[in-house]
Amino acid sequence: NATYPELTTSFLAQYYHNKINQLPFKIMVQHEPIDFETINRRLHNKLIVPQRGESFQLLGMAKDNAFNHLETEKLKHLRKSARTIFPVQELKEKLKLRNLPRKMCCFDISTIQGSDTVASMVWFENGKPRKKNYRHYIMKTVVGQDDFASMAEILNRFLAKLEPDSTPDLIVVDGGKGQLSSGWAILKNYSNLEIEMISLAKRIEEVFLPERRESILLPRSSSALRMLVHIRDEAHRFAVTFHRKRRSSRTLTSELDNVPGIGKDKKFMLLNEFGSVEAIRKATPATLTQVQGIGPKTAKAILAHLFKPTTES
Repeated sequence: NATYPELTTSFLAQYYHNKINQLPFKIMVQHEPIDFETINRRLHNKLIVPQRGESFQLLGMAKDNAFNHLETEKLKHLRKSARTIFPVQELKEKLKLRNLPRKMCCFDISTIQGSDTVASMVWFENGKPRKKNYRHYIMKTVVGQDDFASMAEILNRFLAKLEPDSTPDLIVVDGGKGQLSSGWAILKNYSNLEIEMISLAKRIEEVFLPERRESILLPRSSSALRMLVHIRDEAHRFAVTFHRKRRSSRTLTSELDNVPGIGKDKKFMLLNEFGSVEAIRKATPATLTQVQGIGPKTAKAILAHLFKPTTES
């Protein structure tokens, strides 16, 4: 471990490295740094190590203030940690889970009239979102609208690629008994994984557990329920956002397919800039030309195409 003189030397060198022209009237330290004379010359002879008098008392006050500030920050951290870990602990107790669900993931399926079915997975650790672990999925085997089959496919793909350090303690499924049964049938095939599963139904926020007939209703005031609703709503938001983006992309591509001079890259840039066909339709030619690769002629062609009457309109 470093000594106090070594720590003082290191601090002075780092803190005042770029502040030589902004030095205070005095620099008081508790412990004399190593090679005091050299460092003091570098600090324009402003460095002192008070042993008595007003400066010594002032240094004592600074020490007390620093200690009190550090203790306050520690308490803030502990309170914040307690706020996030308490719902996790409550969830374990209320649902009689085997393990503390520190790592939770939630799956949600999003589809509109059976088109562009996608799924999302969001990840919470100690009751807080961990967005770098969020994932989107596009159906590979399920055709049309089948939430149960979609959930089964996504869980299979997720569980098959799990690694030890990315294994959740608890999987939350958005839905009721049917969605849970579909997911549980898949999870049982991975008996080597110690993962538990529940589902949360939207209507009255019922919690379902595998192989349990009755649902569990947590009090509305329950912090565990608020956490479950949060992770379920976050999974839904993440899935719907992805679904809308895919639909917008498909719509944009189809409506711009026949515009002269618009290739795949320009379509992508237009979507990225405007977000939807309707937004492009409301744009002016000058606004469109701000997109890379779109000149005045192409901008006019885009708007002429979008305003052209069709048999559908």
